[in-house]
Amino acid sequence: MKPSDPLSAPLTRCRAVALLVDGENVSPGQAAACHEAAAALGPVTVARVYGDARNIGTWLEKPGYHAVHAGSGRNLTDMLLTVEAMALAFSGDVDGFALASNDGDFTPLVQALTARGFPVLGLVGPAASGILRASFTQVQVLAPPKAPKAAKSAAPPPRPAPEITARAALADGPVTPQVFARAMQIAGHTVPKGSAGWRAWAKKSLPGFVVEGSGPATRYRVGP
Repeated sequence: MKPSDPLSAPLTRCRAVALLVDGENVSPGQAAACHEAAAALGPVTVARVYGDARNIGTWLEKPGYHAVHAGSGRNLTDMLLTVEAMALAFSGDVDGFALASNDGDFTPLVQALTARGFPVLGLVGPAASGILRASFTQVQVLAPPKAPKAAKSAAPPPRPAPEITARAALADGPVTPQVFARAMQIAGHTVPKGSAGWRAWAKKSLPGFVVEGSGPATRYRVGP
C-alpha cells in the first residue's frame, strides 16, 4: 500500500470504525490490505462488502467481512452502501469510516460524512478521481493484488528404454511390423542411428526376436 496522500488531513484515533467496501469496484485480493488500513484508524467493529453476490467473486469467502447483496439493478450497490453508511453515522455505534472504492459517485457520501465530523479514510486505486480523493480526510492507495504464482508443472515421466517398450509391444504374441512401429512411436522412440529400421534394430538389440512369414503376412514376436 502506498503512503497517505500528502494533502490529506491527519486522522485521529477512533473508538469504532466502519469499513465499507464496494465489492464490485475493489478486488477481493485487497481484502486484507483494506482491513489492515482501517484498523490503523481504530478497532474495526463493522466490515461490510456490498455488491451483487453473483459479481463479487471471492469476497463472499473473505473472513471478517459481512457480504451485503445489493441485487443486479443499476447503481443499487452505490445506493445501498450510501443508505447504510448514513444509518451507521446516525446510530452512534461508530465514530470513523473507511471506504474502499474508486467510484466517484461516492463523493457526496464522503462529503456528507466529513461535514458531520466523521473522519473518512479513503482506500482507492490509482485510477480514482482527484475529486473523490480530495473528499476524504485521508487517502491510501491500494497496490494491485499480486497475481497467484503459477503452479509448477509436473515433470513428464521418464521415457522407458526402447527395449522395454519393444518387449511390451510383443508380449501378447506376434504383431505386424506396422503395429510394432506404432507402439514404438507412441512411446516417443525413433529408430536409433545406425539401424535401417525397427526390424534391423530389434534383431540386434532384442534377444529372442523372431520374424515370421513374409510380405503382408510378416509378424514379429519374442521367443522364450
